[in-house]
Amino acid sequence: MKISFGYFATLLSLMSIFSACQDDVNDVIDNNQEPVDEQFVLKEKSDIQISEAQKKMVAGQESFALNCFQSLLDSQKGNFAFSPLSLSMLLSMTANGAEETARQEIARVLGDPDGNIENLNALNKKLAEELVNLDNSAQLGFVNAGWCNLPYQFAPAFESKTSEDYSASLKSMDFSSSSALAELNRWFDEATHGLVPEMYKTMPGGDLILSNTSYFKGAWTLPFDKSLTRQEDFLNADGSLSKVDMMQLKHGNLYYFHSNECDMVHLPFGNEAFSAYFFMPHGDMDLEMIKDLLSYENRQILATAEKFKTDKFFFDNKLEVNLPKFKVDCMLENMKDVVLNAGVKELFDSPISGILDGTNTAINLIHQKNVFQIDEDGAEGASISNGILNTVDFSGVVRVPKITFDKPFFFMIDEASTGSILFMGFVRNF
Repeated sequence: MKISFGYFATLLSLMSIFSACQDDVNDVIDNNQEPVDEQFVLKEKSDIQISEAQKKMVAGQESFALNCFQSLLDSQKGNFAFSPLSLSMLLSMTANGAEETARQEIARVLGDPDGNIENLNALNKKLAEELVNLDNSAQLGFVNAGWCNLPYQFAPAFESKTSEDYSASLKSMDFSSSSALAELNRWFDEATHGLVPEMYKTMPGGDLILSNTSYFKGAWTLPFDKSLTRQEDFLNADGSLSKVDMMQLKHGNLYYFHSNECDMVHLPFGNEAFSAYFFMPHGDMDLEMIKDLLSYENRQILATAEKFKTDKFFFDNKLEVNLPKFKVDCMLENMKDVVLNAGVKELFDSPISGILDGTNTAINLIHQKNVFQIDEDGAEGASISNGILNTVDFSGVVRVPKITFDKPFFFMIDEASTGSILFMGFVRNF
């Protein structure tokens, strides 16, 4: 079968946890250098062992991710990418300085039915420590940080907690100094391996910035043949046609789904610890179809030996996949509204008194910068989730298959054993 992806929705779910930030982000980056080819041996795939309670939390975070994605699908008119994991890490870290009702609400929204932020902290810490070691052919990094404007200082308890569970680096600095903007941009440039060289053109305002930065780079298990890449038409969402560099993968031993409603293909990276999913509807984008087809349970089927027994997906060793090279670069400015729509309200309606020493704060903005790109060799992406807070006097707030992605389609990246979603996005136009 031949599957061509043209109307292309990018739901890229990269649920890996960025922790590992010391005083210098280079400490993280240096631990994820690409191996030397002559001596490189691909590590055997292994699973992250999590408890039944933690599996339920990951499933809850999947629901949070899809709720956020629906809001973005409704509000974003062009191409976009989104990292559910980066956003949940930012919210989790922030919750440790919030009041009890807000902590409980965030924990519940992010999957813990007991509303215990410590359970969420423990899961985040485990993922952060283990995701980065699953595939030695991939580069993966999570960096948590915070900056507050002098003369404010971080509360010792918040500094200790975020250092222990999130490896966060917190710093007081003069936001009005001439060097402040350059320091922030240099930090984000290094944390994203150069994908985001200039996060801000001016200081973002506020008295406090909390940040999670994530980075992923993976090589396809079955790379596309560069000699087969050629110019082809892509049917844009508005009905117009654009020329794209269409990659081609022939004779792939791959799992896929094909029906009158949609096409989907599963493309693994490296030792198959991480995977990309590309989903192309043949009509309007139907999130319920994605929820069913790419549910946590179904992705677990594809990640285990049980995939050989499933009747949900097809397997073909002659599958031809045609997929355009693309790059999505977007700033999602309205993430506070997205988080509100996903059920987080107390964090914005109650004082956040535990982050700065002796000072209440309130969240003014949440935004997320995403860069994601694929080519014949693999995929690379970075996400920066920032919360901008102000100090306040708080008073309240089935034939031989071929698939060609030649119209808007959805894509997702996850880790196999836990089902953690790293990135989501949607591509409408070229």
